[in-house]
Amino acid sequence: NRRRSLVYALEALVNNSGREVSMRPEGYIPFATVSCNSERCTQCMACLGGCRIEAMSADQQQLTLNHVGAMCVGCGLCVRICPENALTISPEFTLAGDFFAPAEMAKAEPMACKSCGKVFGTRKSFDRVMAILSKKETVDTSHFEYCDTCRVVKIFETE
Repeated sequence: NRRRSLVYALEALVNNSGREVSMRPEGYIPFATVSCNSERCTQCMACLGGCRIEAMSADQQQLTLNHVGAMCVGCGLCVRICPENALTISPEFTLAGDFFAPAEMAKAEPMACKSCGKVFGTRKSFDRVMAILSKKETVDTSHFEYCDTCRVVKIFETE
């Protein structure tokens, strides 16, 4: 991966120089800083599907959304894909140690199954779906608080 090789070389230069360089380029430069409004982010992870260079990542155990500025090419696809309009992109960046490491942009509260306790999503995402479905008259949401396995059991128990 050429991008990763470039990042390793830049990181070595920054670490060996001991300096930080802040930049706000006028023209196109293939780096950017993505920020996330964690209040709006439901951690649907749509942004991950748009990031082909792997600057965006998620930690499934910690339920965090992360970004590595040095890997970001500034295409803005993650911003355009985000259904919650939670992401913004800026051409400003600082070549420093943390520019090369994953930065946590959002952390979610887990949504655990009401029956078995298995985590199957995020609370915020669940609440968002419930808000949308509450406007529909004919949708039975009584089984939505269960993981996929327990949900099937619950549905068959009620029939």
